[in-house]
Amino acid sequence: MKSSSSKSLIETFGIVAIIVSLLFLGYELKRANDIAEAEATSSVRQEGNDFLLAVIADQNMRQVLRKSFVDKSDSLTDDEQMLFTTMMTYIYNIHEVAWKYHQKGLMSDEDMAMQVAELCGWIKGNPAGAKDWARRRDIVLPGFYEDVSRECEITDE
Repeated sequence: MKSSSSKSLIETFGIVAIIVSLLFLGYELKRANDIAEAEATSSVRQEGNDFLLAVIADQNMRQVLRKSFVDKSDSLTDDEQMLFTTMMTYIYNIHEVAWKYHQKGLMSDEDMAMQVAELCGWIKGNPAGAKDWARRRDIVLPGFYEDVSRECEITDE
């Protein structure tokens, strides 16, 4: 009888240990996912902040942004257009990374919605942005152009 009761006690202990181990593993996986999500969001935000610092430091960038967004001017010089296109490429790249992180489950729906709203402002905020976006269809990740255009309510003309 003692052998049977010892065996039963050991089996019970083993089952409890397995359950505790699985619970701990689940907790660790959730924690790792939370950390990965926070790091992904942080890296996207850092890139955006780096862009803002570049704008603050560069008078030419500020002038092009002011001319295109504040004055709503569609008449950028060739040099200004090149600078504008380069800045927009940087902006698209940041948001494309955020979109990819969201696709992989590394960015929350709320954070992605904020990214999309910001990107819509860049695209729809001036005539040059709208024209530039229309040229990007074939040079961004598959699905990114369509998703952003749908969210920003942009139609191809």
